[in-house]
Amino acid sequence: GAGMFGMFRVHDLNQSFLSGPFQQTGLIAQVQSSMTQVRSLEKDMVILYEQPQRVEATHAQWQSSIDGVRAAANDLAKVAVPEDGVVVQKLLTHLTQYQELFAPVAKQLIAGGYDSATVAQRVSARAVEQFVQAEQQLNALQQMLQAHAQAAQLRGSQVESQTQWLFILALVITTVVV
Repeated sequence: GAGMFGMFRVHDLNQSFLSGPFQQTGLIAQVQSSMTQVRSLEKDMVILYEQPQRVEATHAQWQSSIDGVRAAANDLAKVAVPEDGVVVQKLLTHLTQYQELFAPVAKQLIAGGYDSATVAQRVSARAVEQFVQAEQQLNALQQMLQAHAQAAQLRGSQVESQTQWLFILALVITTVVV
């Protein structure tokens, strides 16, 4: 009975870890990868400012990457605990502001409206500030997830210890009865 009780508790802990911090880690990795791609494509658009056709193709990829960030972040919000969900919403808010601020810059890049990449980079500074804020929210989310994982590890250690004591108690009771 003590063994079964311990196994069920360990099984429950494993399931909660797999559906919680472990799943969130994968989703955070997707968000981070997509955000890295967004930033890279933004820089490519600025670098390619003299080639409007390539800027336009890169802009479509950039938009797709932003959609990827949103999709992964929304999936993350569905499995996150409420305080993590608040951070995900802040991340999405900053991402939306970044997109809104960079959209006119992208249009000008496609139209060839900048004299140099330096000018385009300077004009996009406000948008980049919002992206940096989104990255900070992602970092905060990673730290919160790390704390959740450590708490799960502590709960696992406690269950292991309790199960061992239960076995010892069962052994003592059996020895006394015999």
